[in-house]
Amino acid sequence: MVAASPTNEAYAHYVDEHYRELIERYKPDILWSDIAYPPGTLWPMVEDYYNAVPDGVINDRFIVTGGAVQYLRIPWINAIANFIMEQVLWWHDGDISQMTSVPPPHYDFATHEYSPRTTLQFGKWEATRGIGHSFALNRQETAQDLLTPQELLYSFIDIVAKNGY
Repeated sequence: MVAASPTNEAYAHYVDEHYRELIERYKPDILWSDIAYPPGTLWPMVEDYYNAVPDGVINDRFIVTGGAVQYLRIPWINAIANFIMEQVLWWHDGDISQMTSVPPPHYDFATHEYSPRTTLQFGKWEATRGIGHSFALNRQETAQDLLTPQELLYSFIDIVAKNGY
């Protein structure tokens, strides 16, 4: 959960250095995050990523933790965006998993985790899910918890039909 993520300067530096090493060494086509990013270092890292990989893409999970989010470098837009973010967090009792209508400050494609789309989607998106209820091995899951080959095929067809991948 985003609220439990570290926000101190040492952790921000640690995360920033890891992403920069990935960018400098491997120049990944996709820069993928999973939910949280510490405050203060996101925008310089994103700018450096696009400078190193001009055709690269970033997913929608670079949600900045710990207070104000820098949406654009225009103060009054930041103030409005942060006010909206505060209202949404209040409305959902701080549970960011319920924030399906407020996108992060920047992304090239959305990641819909375990949530099938009901209509045609016009932005770039991916379906993110495991074949059971977990992404990894879960010894509590049985064969009945796993998708059947037919369910996987129907899921794939549905995703592609709605412009997902």
